[in-house]
Amino acid sequence: MPPQTPFDVGTETNLIPCTFLSESDTDSSEILQEEKNVKLLFSKDLFKISVSSDVWGYPGYLTQVQFEVLEKFREIVHNSSDDFRATIFIFNEAHEDEFYALCRWLRSYKFNLNKTIKKAEEATNLSSEARKKNFYHSPNNPSLALGVEPSIFLKHFPQFFHGMSKKGCPIFYAKAGTVNIKAIENITTSEGIIKFHWHEMYHNYNREFKEMYERMNDAFRPYEIIYVLDLEHLNSAQLSKQLISVVKTQCHMDETVFPDAMSKMFIINAPSTFALLWKVVRGWIDPRNATKVEILGPKKSLWKARLREFIDMDQLPSDYGGYVENDTSEDIMRKQMIKQYKITNPAEEAVREEQFMFSPRQNELQSLIVEKGR
Repeated sequence: MPPQTPFDVGTETNLIPCTFLSESDTDSSEILQEEKNVKLLFSKDLFKISVSSDVWGYPGYLTQVQFEVLEKFREIVHNSSDDFRATIFIFNEAHEDEFYALCRWLRSYKFNLNKTIKKAEEATNLSSEARKKNFYHSPNNPSLALGVEPSIFLKHFPQFFHGMSKKGCPIFYAKAGTVNIKAIENITTSEGIIKFHWHEMYHNYNREFKEMYERMNDAFRPYEIIYVLDLEHLNSAQLSKQLISVVKTQCHMDETVFPDAMSKMFIINAPSTFALLWKVVRGWIDPRNATKVEILGPKKSLWKARLREFIDMDQLPSDYGGYVENDTSEDIMRKQMIKQYKITNPAEEAVREEQFMFSPRQNELQSLIVEKGR
């Protein structure tokens, strides 16, 4: 059965009066004080949490034309199939506000209704197989997506959520520069990595958004993530055809099924050679998302200072500019991996902590083969 959406609750949501911008004020961040005799969209305290200085297309900052498109889109979604509605409300398990979800889709396609519907249909088809399998989640089979215990994969492609930004966005870190390609090719396939990405995007994002929603006493509204992509130690040998193909597929999945879920991306420790790769990757992503990407070089003092502009120090790992001792990114990842491993392997009485040690610059194939054979 598909997850419940805002339209499945039995009674139609009432819209209450709210102000909107005139077309001449589209570029202004000020809301007109005159209230129009229209149905209300959003409460007055909606912007206690704002994820961007650019509020174009967000609830409460709509032009009259955008508002009319929103009403039409809402009616279409209301009369669509269960799968189509589940696609639009992909973060419904995390209590994403109905109108924020609708505006997130419309904003991605500049409030072009026909294009939005076409893209939503494409997203429904693209995620159809993953949805049938609950996005590859099984409490009794944590290896369902990858074919191997996820902790083994994460040892060789470190990635984790930790903390929130000053404006309430969860923060996702990926240490792409320490990816052990040979090890990953030994333990799983491109298909397994894609399935795992489906799992992470749906289940982990919903989990993080739900925790943020509960932590902020229902004040959390825009469901967006800040990404920190760390390229330290990146070399050309890691950029295999398989990896590039997987990344391209993941970019397409993210933009198609989870539109406008990125608030900001910081690419840090970028080597000078990354400029060539970025020209290729930039062509895979929407121009609007490309403007949210900020590339920072290997000078730690500069990128740490930049991160602190968006993230308080007590929310950052110590090796990323935070001030909590013994709270490095590896410490955080290890704790998260052990916690998850214990949840998915409750019968195992003891956990060997060395299973979760990171040594990205060493060849771990031999130990990996032993682990895989257990």
